[in-house]
Amino acid sequence: MFPRNCCILGTGKFSSALIARSLSGTCGVVVFQSQLGNEGFIYVNGTQPSQVMFGGVNEVMTNPAGGIAIGGSITHPALPKPLRFQPGWITLGSERVSSSIFLRGSYTAAAAPVWIPPAVGLMNNNGTDVHYLFMTDSMVVTTQTLTLYCGTEADYKSPPGAAVSVAAIAASGGLSGAVLNWDTLRRDGRSTLSDSYRGFNAPLVIRSGGLSAALGLVTGDFLGATAVYVDPTTKVVTTSDLQTWYSWSGTTSFP
Repeated sequence: MFPRNCCILGTGKFSSALIARSLSGTCGVVVFQSQLGNEGFIYVNGTQPSQVMFGGVNEVMTNPAGGIAIGGSITHPALPKPLRFQPGWITLGSERVSSSIFLRGSYTAAAAPVWIPPAVGLMNNNGTDVHYLFMTDSMVVTTQTLTLYCGTEADYKSPPGAAVSVAAIAASGGLSGAVLNWDTLRRDGRSTLSDSYRGFNAPLVIRSGGLSAALGLVTGDFLGATAVYVDPTTKVVTTSDLQTWYSWSGTTSFP
């Protein structure tokens, strides 16, 4: 089910969520970095109601409403304390720092290296398939465009393949600086989970039981707790509040 050299988180015993927890009033984010150093963000605009968005540095830092909406607006109650740490949930970051989950792609080891974009795989249907969110950069010299896709392993390895475009936006640089400067990857609150320049294909995969795995974008006080996942039937990127996703997905373990 998994490519070689990938980072695998989660469990087949429960519906797993990889959660970026951030400052109170600010949800954590998931960051994809392109081969040009441009960064694309899956983030949340607002907490009540909340809207999952895709955008670049400009949108995340100065114009959150200028991003591209993913899914519909979500209104939900605060996540009660007994429900904040469920089996299968992996929480990174804290309420003390602006937190992010960082994914960077890799080059193949071929004589003419090919860039494989950063990707996170979300397991569906008790492990019967994995669908990947990945980001490409148009690499046009004057105006670069970042596109978030949802597709199969074959799609992200030869992008975009038959993957479905989820959102696209003009690139606006990266908070990390130069793409090959290792020191610039070190930012407060950043968890780097996919990063390889040694010629390996190194995506992140969230293993899960139940109907789907999810990315969680959560505030430090849990007043905002949003899930991003792939519908196991339609393969459409879907959003909801975290507890609704968990109840729907179920906790069925692998046979």
